[in-house]
Amino acid sequence: MEPDTSSDQRPVIQAREILAKIKRGEDVEYDYKVIEGDLDLSGLDLRTEKVSRTKRELRQGLSEELKVVTSKITIINSEIRGKVNFSNTHFLKTVSFREQRSFRRVQFTDDVDLRGAKFDRNVKFAGVIFNYANFMRTKYTGKANFSGARFKRDVYFTESEFIGEANFQQATFGGKARFTEVKFGGNTNFLLAEFTDYAGFGVAQFGGKANFQQVTFGGMVWFLGVVFRGDTDFIETKFKGDTHFIKAMFCRDNKFMDAQFGGKADFLEAKFHKDADFMGAKFYADIILKRLKFNVLYIDWISIKDNLVYDGPAFLALIKNFKVVEQFEDADDCEYQYRKKNQDQKKLYDNENGWDWSKFLDIISWISCGYGVRPLHTVFSMFGVVFITSIIFLGYFNSMFESFYFSLMTFTGGLMMFTGGEPDILAPERWLRTLAMIEAILGYLLMALFVVVLARKFIR
Repeated sequence: MEPDTSSDQRPVIQAREILAKIKRGEDVEYDYKVIEGDLDLSGLDLRTEKVSRTKRELRQGLSEELKVVTSKITIINSEIRGKVNFSNTHFLKTVSFREQRSFRRVQFTDDVDLRGAKFDRNVKFAGVIFNYANFMRTKYTGKANFSGARFKRDVYFTESEFIGEANFQQATFGGKARFTEVKFGGNTNFLLAEFTDYAGFGVAQFGGKANFQQVTFGGMVWFLGVVFRGDTDFIETKFKGDTHFIKAMFCRDNKFMDAQFGGKADFLEAKFHKDADFMGAKFYADIILKRLKFNVLYIDWISIKDNLVYDGPAFLALIKNFKVVEQFEDADDCEYQYRKKNQDQKKLYDNENGWDWSKFLDIISWISCGYGVRPLHTVFSMFGVVFITSIIFLGYFNSMFESFYFSLMTFTGGLMMFTGGEPDILAPERWLRTLAMIEAILGYLLMALFVVVLARKFIR
């Protein structure tokens, strides 16, 4: 809960007092204070160091000279009622804005600008409340702790570099969060973080483990071209909007168990070099796996079958994958849907190309054996042939029983007619004998097909 500052009894410190200490190189340590005025280092006469900047960086307001701050800055359980401008600054010692008491947080009531800042030691913004905050192109040599931080409005970490550990555990982002082109050198922790709006990690690089476990993404998530060099953890993560992992590269093991994808999940041209575990994940909209490359994929077919957007290679790779991980029923279901969708897309006849015999053969394969993965299709086909021919024969026999008996004997043992056997009943007319011969041949073929399909199901 945020403090009620209307009756705030904390001592008031003027920002110029802090700036004077920084100018003299003295450590800044304040606890339980209200700081009035702007903390703007741009006007201080400090030693500077030269850095090289690109034209783009210069257009973004970054300078080729960094002001060097030798003071250790520790401000805890306080409120800063003014703008904070630490941009283009090199901090040689620890900078810490954090809470220590659960009932009060460090709060910046105005904009915070740290563009181009460089921190040589650990940085702590744990529990801090920000409005608009700009950390673009900042560099963190030590640990960067933003755990429990609350960003009310947009926050920019674009093109920043975290050499050490980056901790955003339980941080909340009320506006757009931009981590585009950020380099995370060490482990990165976003455990239980919450993103209300857009979250952009495009072309970011994660050198260590990336922990996004139980994160809630309320808006669109953009992981375009991201490289995860360590293990990734998206267990129980909630993606409420569209999620884009287009051309993302996962170099180590990946866990998406029990994740929820409320919007589109786009893995177009993504690459999983190691195992990827999606067991228990739920997809409520399209999942795009076109040109996806993976080693082993653990996923339930039932969770993706209704929303899968595919191409041929991706589907065939899925079928092979299900066999590798011994999910044989999933492999059969996947193959059946792939063949059925291909059949549905074909036209039996069109004016330009005439008859499409491949469509005809697909229909026969579907009805007779379910593309080789449905034995029951063969059973129903055999029963259908016997039943239909018994109806045709009915007018030439005394009862339905005799007609069905003749049809069944013809289907199951009709080849005896052509090998010297004598059946009990003979068709009275020539065309009926021709029909019986056709039924006998179909019986031989369908029974052989049934044995093959059934054996395929049990012997693997």
